Amino acid sequence: MTWIKRFRRLANKVFYAVRRRVNKIIDAAFIVKSSAGLQGVAVVLHGASCSGKTTILRRLRRQYAGCTYMEADDLKYWKIDGDSDDLNVALNLLTDAGVEKDKSRALVRSMEEFSRLPDMAYSPYRVMVELLKTCLASDAVIATCGNLPPPHGDCGYYQLLAQCSRKTMSHVLVAPDKAVLEKRIRSRGQTADMERIIAENDWWKQHREYYDLVLTGNESTARMLELMRASIR
Repeated sequence: MTWIKRFRRLANKVFYAVRRRVNKIIDAAFIVKSSAGLQGVAVVLHGASCSGKTTILRRLRRQYAGCTYMEADDLKYWKIDGDSDDLNVALNLLTDAGVEKDKSRALVRSMEEFSRLPDMAYSPYRVMVELLKTCLASDAVIATCGNLPPPHGDCGYYQLLAQCSRKTMSHVLVAPDKAVLEKRIRSRGQTADMERIIAENDWWKQHREYYDLVLTGNESTARMLELMRASIR
């Protein structure tokens, strides 16, 4: 990778980190919000890079109250190596929540099993533990996936998470059309990664039957929430 590409990637990361911080400040200024009406539900937004997951999360957070919104990228999981400390944190969270030992151990085992799967670029522990923590502490959760597992290859994590946190899990795939995705990739200055991201998006689309809902990201915010509510099983 040339120094120009490295500089562009660094500049993009800085730009989007600053933009996320500014957006959070703007979001906090919206005092009057409607209820999301997702009691007892944990929604995970899945999809390729640049598909629009963070944008959807931000739009929902601006307009709807009653949910804890978890942005996986805020955890900077690509900088952290997972280890047994993360799993001990998970066990302590489950113990404090009064979850049965057998279920607690099974959930932690599912996390270990998923972390051992091939082609894992980053440790999944930090995001998996954070989702567990958020589900235990909140009545309703909407989260971006970061490096959370897809629902069809999670080693039992989501089923056990639902049992331990008493949540209904809902998996939403954000999969824009190719032309829309290309535009989003360019707007984020990631043209050099165009081919890889489009291939990722195609991979997610191939597994769309595993999701409770598929969004393009072009829906209105109110329509997205309406569809999420209708898709909960």
